[in-house]
Amino acid sequence: MHGELWGVLSQQEADDFMAAAKVVSGQLDWIAGRDAAACKGWVEVGGARVGTVVFVASLEFDHWWSFNMLLHGDEVYRLDIRPLGATPNHPNPWNRPEGFEKRVRGHIHEHIYIEGLGVECARTVDRPIPIDHAAALCLFSELARSRFGVACPTPPNVQYRMRY
Repeated sequence: MHGELWGVLSQQEADDFMAAAKVVSGQLDWIAGRDAAACKGWVEVGGARVGTVVFVASLEFDHWWSFNMLLHGDEVYRLDIRPLGATPNHPNPWNRPEGFEKRVRGHIHEHIYIEGLGVECARTVDRPIPIDHAAALCLFSELARSRFGVACPTPPNVQYRMRY
């Protein structure tokens, strides 16, 4: 199922993975660093472990989250959520496919796997900014077509309500 060269997925492999029903499993524990905390779990398709999820929460900024999904070690999807007050300004590559704007300024944006570009291309997700980590996790689950077979604890030192 994996591409001929390690670290290079075909577009079909990435698309099939993203279309499949996925279950997040394993022990999800947060490990806090200086600026961020991270949590990692397994991704199963049809009962087989085929990938991982990595969640990152900023310890410096409220409501600054990234949710990453990897297939065989290759990132195929990432959801970035930035708080109001931040100024998202993600440039897409010059050779981006049709449908991807030159710059992404959405507070919620998803990085989509494109063969030859990886997840360099992003597009805005037109949704309200989640009020807490649990709501952000639900949004990720919906967009990544995954469900959690285990509980995901709240990240350490995270503010739970927006300040405005």
